[in-house]
Amino acid sequence: MYTTIIVVIIASFFGDLIGFYMGKYIGINGLKRFGITETNVLYKSSKSFFHKYKYIAIFLGRQFNTTRSFIPFLSGSLKMKDYKFMIVSFISCLIWASISIYLGYYFGHIIVNNFEFFMEFMFVLAIYLVLVFFTYLSFKSFLKENQFLIKKYSLG
Repeated sequence: MYTTIIVVIIASFFGDLIGFYMGKYIGINGLKRFGITETNVLYKSSKSFFHKYKYIAIFLGRQFNTTRSFIPFLSGSLKMKDYKFMIVSFISCLIWASISIYLGYYFGHIIVNNFEFFMEFMFVLAIYLVLVFFTYLSFKSFLKENQFLIKKYSLG
């Protein structure tokens, strides 16, 4: 498990570095291809947020799926100092990888150790979803067959 954590830390850190240097050398011109210009609201708000919370923005951006790949590019395009980005990025990669892998390991053990319970739960869930699906189909056909009642009593 520790080997996995180390590999994920190194891989995510190098991924951040690639994004950072792409942002640094391509900059806003690279985003113009995707319709994002300096006048774009998303870019302006991201830029102001980044200038206000620099290091916290990098750290929190690493923890969320939606911003994980965009924050390094934005950091580079806004000309952040290399060594500062590397320090904050490495610390956030370390925390992100450790927490993610430990949680996966922990919940994986819960599922493996309680496999019978998990399978029973999945079976009950599957039956429930099938019942909900058939209830939906029957209700839909009921509404279709009784449109005249709905119109007559103005229920719809």
